[in-house]
Amino acid sequence: CVDVCFTSRRTETFLDIQLNVEGSKDVYESIKKYTEEEILDGAEKYDAGPQHGKQKAKKYIRITKLPPVLQLHLKRFRYAVTANGAHDMVKVNDRFEYPATL
Repeated sequence: CVDVCFTSRRTETFLDIQLNVEGSKDVYESIKKYTEEEILDGAEKYDAGPQHGKQKAKKYIRITKLPPVLQLHLKRFRYAVTANGAHDMVKVNDRFEYPATL
């Protein structure tokens, strides 16, 4: 939390990461966006329990240990709302670069 002394953490094991292709030029930029800090404020405030209630907070992901094999799932599809309010899947055809070795 930003304004009170409260921290919440959890450790999770994982085998894959879903990376956005749209708006990122390469895998490094997409990983950077995946781990960027997000501010939870307004309607998105973090519930810090009965002692502190809803609080402005920072939310982020930190990768401390990689699995033996990491799968990078490239999100090449997104939902788009049409004029009549329906949802369609739209393929993202943006150029996205990645090296042979990370």
